[in-house]
Amino acid sequence: MMVGLRVLGLWLFCGVALAQTSTLQVISNRALSFDDGLQLGEQRGFLSHYECTVEVTDITAAKAVEPFLPFFVPTENLTVQSVTQSAPPTKLSHRPIIYIHGYNEEFEKSCVRAMWLYRALGINRPFFLFSWPADGRISNYTRDEADAHWSVLDLALAIQQLSEVSADGRVDVLAHSLGGRIATLALSHEVLRGQPINELVLIAADIDYGHAKRYWPLLAKKAARVSVYQSDGDSALQLSETLHGYPRLGQVLSNEEYWSGPDFLDFSNAPRRLAGGHHYHLVNPAVQLDLLGVLRGQPVIERAGWTKPRTGATAPANYWQYQP
Repeated sequence: MMVGLRVLGLWLFCGVALAQTSTLQVISNRALSFDDGLQLGEQRGFLSHYECTVEVTDITAAKAVEPFLPFFVPTENLTVQSVTQSAPPTKLSHRPIIYIHGYNEEFEKSCVRAMWLYRALGINRPFFLFSWPADGRISNYTRDEADAHWSVLDLALAIQQLSEVSADGRVDVLAHSLGGRIATLALSHEVLRGQPINELVLIAADIDYGHAKRYWPLLAKKAARVSVYQSDGDSALQLSETLHGYPRLGQVLSNEEYWSGPDFLDFSNAPRRLAGGHHYHLVNPAVQLDLLGVLRGQPVIERAGWTKPRTGATAPANYWQYQP
């Protein structure tokens, strides 16, 4: 307890470095509001491009102690400063990455978390946030589900448009939670031509695993590789399973529930650095390092920590478990 108080004291009374600003490219179908400058709200709008300017300030004391703590402590403070409309890109020199957020994320939170992930990955490639009209209220899950399904066509259009200006004609897609459901359904949409996706990564995906399994033949046609991040310590997905009556794709499954095709990556043994265990891609360096390996095209066997613990005739060949 005393250690915790000392850490808190350091954090509260430390100096901070000068702030810097970074720009995040955003594709969104949220409705516009001009009540206090340009804002994107929780109502449904039209698909448009924006630039979100985020102020980043180092928390210097947190940077000093964070490597020694078993739980997550933010080392930077990120704040949205402004949002401006922008033109769609006409040509990209590298393959772009598009990140789709999950439920309970209003626009500013989605921008901050996307920028946090982009900075954590440290990858020098075009990075886009697809921000759909989630409400940012934990009680509005069913409304967010409705808006997620409404957003499927817009995400499909965004992916197709980015693939047409990509250096190699493809896009890498990172989708978290309910965003994984949007991505899965978008890949089955007829507006997507050819195989526009190189890497599809479904992180803690809040989608009925049986639904995803039935959609697999369509996903395989649209994405060169699919990686499914799972954890048995994800309390949000446990609640979703209780609500819907069926396991979610982001949960660890039994041997019989897996199918050939995707890489199923079980992060249950990775340190749980944040309560709830649902946002591990934002707070766990091991997960972020693996994401970087996926985006670089490395096979699972060449990335650190992966083992095959399940044996026997029914053991799925494409199920991997992370060991720190």
